Amino acid sequence: SGQSGKFLKTNGSALSFDTVSQPIKSVHTKQDGSRYSINTQVNNNSYASMYDWSNMRITITPDSANSVFQIVGALHMHHYSAYEGHVSITYQIAGGNEQVVASNSETDYRRTLRGAAGGNTGSDMQSGLPLNLMIAPNTTNTVYFRIRVSTTNSGYPWYINRDANGSTDIDDGGGVLSAWTITELDGSLVTTTNNTIYIGT
Repeated sequence: SGQSGKFLKTNGSALSFDTVSQPIKSVHTKQDGSRYSINTQVNNNSYASMYDWSNMRITITPDSANSVFQIVGALHMHHYSAYEGHVSITYQIAGGNEQVVASNSETDYRRTLRGAAGGNTGSDMQSGLPLNLMIAPNTTNTVYFRIRVSTTNSGYPWYINRDANGSTDIDDGGGVLSAWTITELDGSLVTTTNNTIYIGT
């Protein structure tokens, strides 16, 4: 009695009850197979001005302030090699400012990812952009996770889940899917090392 959810353990000479470890607290995923283009132009660090990929927004109320969130996924996007397309992964604690998780190696263009195809051929599609990040918001308040997208020239947009031509023929067609998954982990079991990382507004 009074030991619900616990397990019985032994040290070789005595028995006692202990709490079962739960390294995974929750799992959240969003998938988007829609096809569209985004020509939002941002040439500075105004992350909130970047396009908010609303179909992929994930909202989580953490189980613990100690939780760490692992973000994995693949974004199937195409951008001409002329100019650059940028992606920023952000999170916002309810009532607070939106924070970006980015490289700090080029402070004028802090971004999480960037992408461009090997040329300006409209019927080709670049490989998907992979995601693998760890974020520790240190809160039990609701957290909004976003994928934000922009280009450095509005004449060269991002094409989401399609090539620039929107090809549907037998040679270049084939709809694709973008997806990301955020797993809430017990932070006491996670070790991360960050080098040249920027987290801020």
